Amino acid sequence: MTKALDEVLEEYRDKTPIPIPKQIRVLSQNIDVKLGDLSSADTVAAWDGVEGQIVIHKHLGKFVAVNALIHELIHALEFLLGLELTEQDIDSLATGIISIIVDNPELVELVQSTVQSK
Repeated sequence: MTKALDEVLEEYRDKTPIPIPKQIRVLSQNIDVKLGDLSSADTVAAWDGVEGQIVIHKHLGKFVAVNALIHELIHALEFLLGLELTEQDIDSLATGIISIIVDNPELVELVQSTVQSK
């Protein structure tokens, strides 16, 4: 990780374990989610389409880890749907999706209850 990125992330770090699920279903595919050391890769998370897994840097605070997870899930969708999105597209979508979830918790409940009752 570059020093500049490390300094930016420092303000978001905490020592609380990140309760990331070990597996997430995306379009009927099981995506493994792991915590790992990505400090040498100069990134906070990575999607591997060949392995069908997401790796989140293990030393992140919850805020950055959740944002990175949503970002990588959008990469998974991009891969599985055969889309070609830019990193800016993915960043913007991740921010938008997180905002919708945070600002509208009743929407998440509605979607879950509607789909589960189907």
